[in-house]
Amino acid sequence: MLKIIMLILLCCSGLAQAIPTDIFLLRHSEKLSGKDPQLSPQGQQRSLEVAKLLAPYQPTLLLSTDYQRTQQTIAPLAQQLKLKVTSYDPRKLTELADWIQRQTGVVVIVGHSNTTPQLTQLLSGLSVAPMAEHQYGTIYRITTTNQTSTLTTL
Repeated sequence: MLKIIMLILLCCSGLAQAIPTDIFLLRHSEKLSGKDPQLSPQGQQRSLEVAKLLAPYQPTLLLSTDYQRTQQTIAPLAQQLKLKVTSYDPRKLTELADWIQRQTGVVVIVGHSNTTPQLTQLLSGLSVAPMAEHQYGTIYRITTTNQTSTLTTL
């Protein structure tokens, strides 16, 4: 009987920890103009700074939309960590949030000014102000400990 109880506790504790410990969400870096623009020189520099800032957290999952500006924003971090970037559909944020909450480790998500606050709100359960079109450099951090999430900005 004791073995059964210990097995149940072990299984339940594993389920309780099947969530990311940290989730970092950011908008792509500064871009050029056009339909699917690349990053500007300033955006390329910011992407290098983002990689330097986030690499010490040892991300295990990198997510980005398929646009050039988001892929180029996360590329330096992916190259530094030798991780593949998983693409997501920015029109399906609720499904994405549900999927992310079943992952483990540290997650980094690059999105857009209209999707990053919305996804941050879905993942944290907290109200997040919209981003201005010219707002770059804000990184949201959702930290989960003991099933409680806190939201900070870097």
